[in-house]
Formats: sequence, structure tokens, C-alpha cells
Amino acid sequence: MSNWDELNSAIEVFKNIDLTIMQCSSIYPCPTKNVGLNILDELKNKYEHQIGFSDHTVGFAASIAAAALGATVIEKHFTFSKNMYGSDAKHSMEPKEFKVFCQEVKDTWDMISNPVNKDDVTIYTKMKNVFQKSIVAKHDILKGTKINFNHLAFKKPGSGIPAKDYKKLIGKKSKTTMKRNTLLEMEDFE
Repeated sequence: MSNWDELNSAIEVFKNIDLTIMQCSSIYPCPTKNVGLNILDELKNKYEHQIGFSDHTVGFAASIAAAALGATVIEKHFTFSKNMYGSDAKHSMEPKEFKVFCQEVKDTWDMISNPVNKDDVTIYTKMKNVFQKSIVAKHDILKGTKINFNHLAFKKPGSGIPAKDYKKLIGKKSKTTMKRNTLLEMEDFE
């Protein structure tokens, strides 16, 4: 609700206090086009304080986005009933909704504070085996057949020769007869 001059003056008054500077659009309820999430980056760049977000929208999206953009404090209106007296009650969250809201924001902060190393796929080993594809016999392959692409198919699980390695089989001869859908192994070929 304050412009930059007003905000600078307020921060100057409290310059020796640990502050959290909140972005807030005081409109009830606040339309999404007036939320001002862009201000969060400006606050981070202008001031050496924590930043937060005072959410007057209906719903979760603005606060979750603010948490993802670096807000460390989220303020949201709470009421025991939207039917209570007061200007805020009808735009506030009731207990059940507020509980879900809080968990969603905490989950967002948890995701942000736990970066993933894209090259470390060890936790996906079991799923990779289930979902990745291996090379199988597209149809029955007779002993001595010189393999071409038309002999190969690609199916789950990923426990055999990886589908990406199909060129390693092209031109090789089968050592034995293999039935359709047999999971192929390098030792099956010469």
C-alpha cells in the first residue's frame, strides 16, 4: 500500500531492528493482477532484510508463488467462520482451509530448501528399472539371423540392454533361437 518513499522512511525509523518487509496490496479481496509479486525481487534487491508477503487474495496461489520467490513470512487472514462480523471475515480462511493452506506453503519452502542434483539419480534406480525400456525380440528370431532394426522392439522393464544401445546389436548374429518378446542380452549374439 506504501510507495517507495514511504517505505524508505519507515525502514529508516526502524533501521536498527531486525525487520521483515512485507509486500501487501490492501484490496479486499485482491485481484490477481494487483498482487505485485514482482515487488518481492525489488524488496530483496533494495533492502538487507527478510521479505514477506501479506496475502489478501482468495485462495492459495499468491502465497505459494511468494514463498517460491523468497518470502520467508506469509500473512493470511483467518476466521472461525466467514459469517462472522467484520470486513475481513468473508475474505478470510476458515480452519480446515487454513490448515491445508499452511501445509502447502510449508511444502513450498521445503522444496526450495532441498535442491536436487539432476546428475544424482540413485533414488530413482528402482523406478528407472520399472519405466525405462529394454530391447526385446520383435518377433521370433532364428539362430544365425543377422540382426537389423526390424528384429527389435523396446519394452519395459529396463533391466536388459537399454533401448538407446540398439545400434550395438545391428549386424550381429544370434547364437540361439529367441522367441518374440524375449529380453535380449549381449551374450545372445556374436
